[in-house]
Amino acid sequence: MSSSDQRELERALGVPVTACPRAGEFHNLHYRADGIFIKVLDNPECHRHAVQAAPLAEELVPRTPRLLGHGDLGPDRWWLSYEWVDLAPFEPAPAAVETAGEMLGHLHRASAGRELDDRLDRLDLRTEIDHRLAVLDRIDGEAADRVRKVRDRFDGVELTGESVLLHGDVHWKNFGVDADGRIWWFDWEDAGYGHPLLDFGELADFPLSEPAVRDAFLRGYHRHAEPVYPWPEAMSLVRLHTATGVLVYALARDLPKFARQGYALLAALEASPGA
Repeated sequence: MSSSDQRELERALGVPVTACPRAGEFHNLHYRADGIFIKVLDNPECHRHAVQAAPLAEELVPRTPRLLGHGDLGPDRWWLSYEWVDLAPFEPAPAAVETAGEMLGHLHRASAGRELDDRLDRLDLRTEIDHRLAVLDRIDGEAADRVRKVRDRFDGVELTGESVLLHGDVHWKNFGVDADGRIWWFDWEDAGYGHPLLDFGELADFPLSEPAVRDAFLRGYHRHAEPVYPWPEAMSLVRLHTATGVLVYALARDLPKFARQGYALLAALEASPGA
């Protein structure tokens, strides 16, 4: 961030800010002020989704940092400020994983049946895949063709059922643990409204790949929500949606490690007998 951008951010917040780097491959910028955590984004849709979802998340999730403010830093950068909560990284031990599953199940059950179309973007699986493909065509046409071949195997597969509030990026990196051992859930920049199975896309191939971890998560989830996983064909289509999103995000931002995950996801789908 340039010094002028930092001055604008400090002017908007009314306090000095300092860089708050996070370990790993991240594209967004992170800052800290007194009692405040700030994210600077380059995607207006992510900014809008976070602002839209914040009131519902704060109502329905037991522990999520409150959104304190938001704004822009010009035509191509947007900021979000949250209450600062000291959190340690989430460790996927069985009890913690079960609690995370319970949090997702509660979110889906508590938001089902609500009229949210006027408050959140509806996420339709096939529409989202086509939208991501249009972007991927411009970045890696060969990968886009591979995605289309997998997608075409699932003509006629549809997700039916009640729509819910979706976190949109359910992954262990978006959970944290406070000093009292309580689990917090954050990062609502991919939130929307749609079928609950869409929240299992990233979980299926990484965090829930081990049977014991998957069983613990689903045990917690099913305390509140109806079973939605696994549906073999529908789940493959959800995984394709995730793979395409990972590739678009990573390639557009030159994040090679993250891009490799997307290519690996796509290759696994191509090799899957059910795909």
